[in-house]
Amino acid sequence: MVLQSFFNPLSIAIVGVSHEKHKVGYLVAKNIIDQGYKGKLFFINNTYKGKILEKKVYQSLSEIEKVDLVILAIPGAIAVSYLDEVKTAGVKNIVLFAAGFKEKGEGGELLEKQLLEKAKEFNLNLLGPNCLGFINTYLGINATFLKGSSPAGNIAFISQSGALGSALVDYFCAHRNLGFSYFISLGNKTVLDECDMLEFVAQDEKTKVIALYLEDVKNGEKFKQIIINIAKIKPVIILKSGRTKEGSQAATSHTGGMIGNDQVYEAIFKQYGVI
Repeated sequence: MVLQSFFNPLSIAIVGVSHEKHKVGYLVAKNIIDQGYKGKLFFINNTYKGKILEKKVYQSLSEIEKVDLVILAIPGAIAVSYLDEVKTAGVKNIVLFAAGFKEKGEGGELLEKQLLEKAKEFNLNLLGPNCLGFINTYLGINATFLKGSSPAGNIAFISQSGALGSALVDYFCAHRNLGFSYFISLGNKTVLDECDMLEFVAQDEKTKVIALYLEDVKNGEKFKQIIINIAKIKPVIILKSGRTKEGSQAATSHTGGMIGNDQVYEAIFKQYGVI
């Protein structure tokens, strides 16, 4: 899967941008500006007219030029329907923050099934849902709603936990002796998963160390083959949660992931040189 235009977009549209400073749609817009993004940035809100953060707000994607990446800062059910407009606009790369999918039980599972069906039909690269987004420090992209600008460095960190990811970003921002090449929040992994992220950062020249926080692995055999190849060329550090029954239950309720036998993970990590 080619993700260059996803993580290195020359143009971004934020759908659901808000003038209310506590809302996700405002925070992500401010973060991208504050991080220093030099590409084209468009704000979309179908109920707001005027400017936000000194930028014009458009009513729909149809009013702007085709962009490389669309960030959906809107509720989950609305986002699933909005994918039709994304398809019409010819966009393939999506970040979806919203929660309320398979981690919330039967109703959420149905909604996520609908999301997956549309993503497959429209051939979308979708990060999320139930995620924080991503950071690319070298292009000045902070497509998250976390606080502060992240320092640049050579560590790619991929996290299935928003809370742990947020804590590490806060730590890096406070200390500035370490920095990210990329920070990526996986969320529910409906489309893009840890294997896709590993393949991308492994090829990135700026990334010298790869770190992951995992609750489960979506495709075990594919994951193993990727780890075999990457661990030969770059250090791979993995914190695997869900070792206990209680931890497994917590992870399932968190992102809807199913946890495998922890001894299998340990054996694979040891065999292929994962730290």
